Amino acid sequence: MIRLVITENEQQQRLDRFLKKYFRNAPLSRIYKMIRKDVKVNGRREKEDYQLQTEDEVVVHVSEEEAGLLSKKPETVKAKRQFRIVYEDENLLLVEKPYGLLIHGDRTEKKNTLANQVIDYLIEAGSYVPQRERTFVPSPVNRLDRNTTGIVIFGKNNLALQCLNQMLRQRNCIEKYYLTVVKGTLREELHLRDYLQKDGASNQVSILGGSAIAREIHTGGRQGNETGTNQADAKEIETRAKPLAWGKGFTLVEVHLITGRTHQIRAHLSSAGYPVIGDEKYGEPALNRKLQREFGLFGQFLHAYRLRFAQALPPLEYLEGREFSAPLPPLLQAIRQQLFEQAALCGKSEDGCGRTRSAQHGSESFAAQADRCRASGERWRADDSSQPQTNRESRREGGGSSPKEDSHSRWHNSCNRRGGNDSRRNAGRSQRSESHGRRNSAGAENHYSKISKKGKGKTGEEHNE
Repeated sequence: MIRLVITENEQQQRLDRFLKKYFRNAPLSRIYKMIRKDVKVNGRREKEDYQLQTEDEVVVHVSEEEAGLLSKKPETVKAKRQFRIVYEDENLLLVEKPYGLLIHGDRTEKKNTLANQVIDYLIEAGSYVPQRERTFVPSPVNRLDRNTTGIVIFGKNNLALQCLNQMLRQRNCIEKYYLTVVKGTLREELHLRDYLQKDGASNQVSILGGSAIAREIHTGGRQGNETGTNQADAKEIETRAKPLAWGKGFTLVEVHLITGRTHQIRAHLSSAGYPVIGDEKYGEPALNRKLQREFGLFGQFLHAYRLRFAQALPPLEYLEGREFSAPLPPLLQAIRQQLFEQAALCGKSEDGCGRTRSAQHGSESFAAQADRCRASGERWRADDSSQPQTNRESRREGGGSSPKEDSHSRWHNSCNRRGGNDSRRNAGRSQRSESHGRRNSAGAENHYSKISKKGKGKTGEEHNE
């Protein structure tokens, strides 16, 4: 006979779930047989959905030998810590997951996971003592794909974990924002509402739309689609995508994930015509190969960079209104700078010079800077004053295209007409482009030779006119 007294970390859960956690090696059929014949709570038989409370006494009439076999914990191997701590208190832990690390184990990797690394960290810190906990294990609330980086929330005790899960289900409590780069020029905010259907065999999802799908789901229809799958199993999804900057055929996007389904951001943006760069499942293979060669990007450019607790439930009400963020990993930051350090945000510029605002507003997020520039009608450069651009990078950025190649070049050339020092760089650019086309080169030389005769002046960034 086994006698168990429920602790604070074991309360507020169903009897069957508690027993399944305690007798982790027992099949469900054995658990429900125990509940029918061998289990009493406070001296009474209870059903499987009974909600356990602190100090409840659970008595299980099984032999100690059988109980030992059914509850034996697997041996664990300490995992090397790879995550960074974003925030921690007595109830929760926010960590930044690196690229290539699974949150939970799968058939390819069972030991070195983010969950195991966090558990090892909490054991070392004394925040989690496995010998005292029979069923509770600190666990993640949200999930990220293996090659997606960013913030993951862990509950450090049972009450906090239950509260966080409830807040996530309500959708209006925890706001999750991602940074991504997509192919194509997205000039207006997207608000996407569709249905997502998962294919377990291929571990891929498809996006379905239309009122017919909604009617089928709500009425329980069993009609299959052209692939033979059941559309009634599709889940409703909602995604917001706000462009922050664009250039060179790409757009830097902030994604507000309203629902959280498997591969939602990647599949939803791809179905809208803006695939995430580096995405092997829903992206463009030829483009991905090019980005692998140029930048060493071997996975999707997708980073969970910001969390906001818009509302918070007890006992986590102290988090309400708080916001946490994690910077882009070095590789993604380098790619962002290469693609967008001189890219303009939507909206017309009055001075035409795209003066950077990051020095004056360095503490602002990408989206905050973008919104401020929209309101003022100015252009915004998606660079970071904390990461100054080197002269070599400036020459590389300015030397790749002719003045007529794209709108970004025309915008940059208007700065040169009002400046002076940049004319020598642009003259060199027109000379280098001569091998690609004499007509364009000649026009560029004539244009920039007129500028150079005006004499020295301030660079485009220094203009305040």
